[in-house]
Amino acid sequence: MISIPVFDVATSNPDPSFRQPRTKRHCPAAKSISAQGCVSPRGRGVSGDWGKTVMTVAMLASFAAGGAARFHAGKQGRSTTARRALGMRHGHMIEACGEGSTRSFGSAGFVGLLAMVGSLAGCASAPLVQGAGLSSYDAMTPSDGLMTKSRARVRKDQVLTAKTVKIVPTLFPAALAPNLSNQQRQLVANAADRALCVRLSDRFKLVMADEPADLLVGASVTQATETNEIAAGVSVATSIGMNFVDIGVPVPTPRIPIGLGSLSMEAEAIDPTGRQQAAMLWARGANVLFSSARVSKTSDAYDLADTFGDDFGSLLVKGESPFGSFGIDLPSFQKIGSTMGLAPKFVACERHGRYPGVFGLVGDQLGLPPEWTDKGARQAAR
Repeated sequence: MISIPVFDVATSNPDPSFRQPRTKRHCPAAKSISAQGCVSPRGRGVSGDWGKTVMTVAMLASFAAGGAARFHAGKQGRSTTARRALGMRHGHMIEACGEGSTRSFGSAGFVGLLAMVGSLAGCASAPLVQGAGLSSYDAMTPSDGLMTKSRARVRKDQVLTAKTVKIVPTLFPAALAPNLSNQQRQLVANAADRALCVRLSDRFKLVMADEPADLLVGASVTQATETNEIAAGVSVATSIGMNFVDIGVPVPTPRIPIGLGSLSMEAEAIDPTGRQQAAMLWARGANVLFSSARVSKTSDAYDLADTFGDDFGSLLVKGESPFGSFGIDLPSFQKIGSTMGLAPKFVACERHGRYPGVFGLVGDQLGLPPEWTDKGARQAAR
């Protein structure tokens, strides 16, 4: 987890003499921001969601007010002021507290991103939950990503030999999320199936339900935390409002770190004899910077289900964990087209409906509920 020193905004004074930056010796690990809350260098602290909220408000206010003035001044030729805006926050240089390094950052965008990541402390907690839907849970090993927890196993040679795949609709028991309607649960489950179908199309032929296949793939939700609609609505309003504040550089607007949703799922691929060839337990929570806020209880679960489908699909396409490589995995043309709402590569994927495309992207930016933009699975295919 990234940690940065916490600055006492209340007592900091933007002195035009440009005070010396704080260095590593002023940045002990015990006085950094973490997922559990924040503690100031002077010992005064707040913790939990309330602490994160306070830091969010402070960060947004600082960017909107002080940041705008400084960057506009820089654009008008006041290089000293602009240079300070790039490297300091209220008289202090923002630095990374790291082992053997006191590196300072000269990019305004990176400084803003680093400060927000440090102060907002990541994502919602999502436990790995083992259900009862897999034929076997043996020999599964930890395979975590940067923001994802997982345990997986795959028989690589057997999976890569397979040519055809059939998808069984994902299960989302009502008891796991009693506050969600049947339509909302179906939308989340279908998001996983659609992403899985599109990802698998990169290597396999997807067949209809009444056709034979080399692999039968099925998934189920094992835990789901709904999104707080009020907090999401405030985040949407803040994000839209920031579009009207001209500060000279793009600034990511974080979500309010309260009521973030999470999702846990499991899936397996079996051959015609019923033998398990691949399996995965998966869990992930919404992130304050990289998860879009939408005014719906299903907002985060819907997005995370799509991510799960892509991750498990990658496990089968590559025959190895999707989290073990640091290379750039560029999307295929068929995946790009499907994501933009075009027809999928195989007719079998049509049963899961098409991505909302441009309409969905616009709705995402406006914070519209996914129930409004996604038509879900085809009725005739259910």
